[in-house]
Amino acid sequence: ILTGDFNLNLFSNDVNVSKLLDLTESFNLVPAFNEATRITSVSCSSIDYMFTNFNPLIKRKQVIHCGISDHSALVISFQISIKKHNTCVKIRSFSRKNTLTFKEGIRFEDWTNVFATDDVSQQMFNFSKTIYHHFDASFRF
Repeated sequence: ILTGDFNLNLFSNDVNVSKLLDLTESFNLVPAFNEATRITSVSCSSIDYMFTNFNPLIKRKQVIHCGISDHSALVISFQISIKKHNTCVKIRSFSRKNTLTFKEGIRFEDWTNVFATDDVSQQMFNFSKTIYHHFDASFRF
């Protein structure tokens, strides 16, 4: 959806209107409305646009002339179906027993693999891998 006050009258034969429509059409965007959006006592024009590339899904569209502004409001509703996915939510139990298991696991861990290298990045990787191992073992899904 592309929307806005383009200040180009769709009802005119202005070359800039043609350029705008050619540009939006190159992105498969077409105007959703072909009605006046700015009405005065002496003229009416269509200078506010709402372009969309899914016109078949339009459920309802409306131009609202509310009198608050010299421009009208454009309202559009789409018929979109949302597929429901069965979501399986996994949770971990952070019980006292599991927390003690985790603490004991890291307390009795042999951390020599962390210091077996001088490469700080490798040390961090080994440390994280060990922590994640104990975390996953202690706080199962």
